[in-house]
Amino acid sequence: MRSLITAIALVPTVTSAQAPAPADSTPRPPAATADSSLSNYLDDLADRTDEAFRLQALSISDAEVDSLVRAWEATGEMPEPANGYVEYERRWRLDTELAGFRYNRVEGVNVIPGAELSVPTPFPLRAFGQVGYGWASEEVTWRGGLRVRFSPGPVDPTLEVAHARDVYSYGSGGIAGNSLNALLLGEDWDDYFLAEGLSATLGVTPGRVGIGLGFRAEDLESLSNATDFSLASGSFRPNPPIDPGESRIAKLKFAFGDEDRGSFAASASGRVSGRALGGDFDYESWRAEIVGRKLLWLGDLLTARLMGGAATGDVPWQGLHLLGGFETLRGYDVNEIPARQFAHARLDYKLGTDLLKWVPFVGRLHLQPGPFFDAAAIFQGQERDGTPVHFADVQYRFSTGIEIRQNLLGVPGGGGQLRLDITRRLDRGHDAWTYRFGFTVGQ
Repeated sequence: MRSLITAIALVPTVTSAQAPAPADSTPRPPAATADSSLSNYLDDLADRTDEAFRLQALSISDAEVDSLVRAWEATGEMPEPANGYVEYERRWRLDTELAGFRYNRVEGVNVIPGAELSVPTPFPLRAFGQVGYGWASEEVTWRGGLRVRFSPGPVDPTLEVAHARDVYSYGSGGIAGNSLNALLLGEDWDDYFLAEGLSATLGVTPGRVGIGLGFRAEDLESLSNATDFSLASGSFRPNPPIDPGESRIAKLKFAFGDEDRGSFAASASGRVSGRALGGDFDYESWRAEIVGRKLLWLGDLLTARLMGGAATGDVPWQGLHLLGGFETLRGYDVNEIPARQFAHARLDYKLGTDLLKWVPFVGRLHLQPGPFFDAAAIFQGQERDGTPVHFADVQYRFSTGIEIRQNLLGVPGGGGQLRLDITRRLDRGHDAWTYRFGFTVGQ
């Protein structure tokens, strides 16, 4: 499961915040059987961050890891210390890092160093800060705040308060590795806006469940292209304007499982803007998603995603359910279809065998093909000026194609790949084929 707090802080328009729930009323997953316990435990380990493991305070040997795994296999339960958690080390500590590097058409190059200061308080308290500079836009970006974990343990309640001025992407656009595509290939698949303001996030993670509540008060601004530089010829498409103004949003999110690699995951999120909160926008938006994966014969993997959402009120452009790009209707333009009410289904089939290994020269590349299919039903749309569009009949959109990947760096798990999407839109007979080639640093 991706960190809910990170999702809320960095992608405010497309993800929701986390909300606390009483520990005694939070539903927990059913007890694992002896046969499936190790698999479930390893899935749980994959969901956790270094901070969740409290690695600064815990030193564990290979033999101890083996003992924990054997105990989990035998009993289906994870051994815990007598007091329920390992006490963290109370001391001052300053860590510095390169928090980020990005390249896009609205900033150019932005190198973002960061620092985190651990404070010796009764609860783990950290002050963090990042600062960057867009060399083409000549704009300074920053993010700083405090993060505290109350009663470290299985539920792990965490509160984060921050102030930021940063560039955010929204909608159905880019893939992980978009900076490489923009710099090397001249293809920037994201759309952007600038936001400055305060945010607060409170989240709990009981087991494989994540619940979070958040609030953001920001001023939103449109951005224009600041550079056309890339190593490829051509120029970037214009960055579309958003609906600028003061945004005050309360967010709620519930998530279960690992949506990137787990066999089953589900999430539901909602946000409310305006009303008693104030601001220039007054609307509500909801979204739900279910993901299922099934490992088949010869290592083939079938992934199915079902998604739906609705928005009501005076919804700004950046607050709509924007379909297209890579996230929903592959082969369509980024943010091509503005929807107030929609449903979407996505199927991906990854071949576990190398069918091309006997083809001369091509076989040496170890290409991984994956057929896919996308379908969407749009029940209500919206014009660019904010006017709702009520369709007499449901609008359907379909696309199908094949994704071909090559693990260029050979990183286990698929990080660092070349990717080619060959897609055909099924809603029109002319100009129906799309070819998108690029880099991705994730699955």
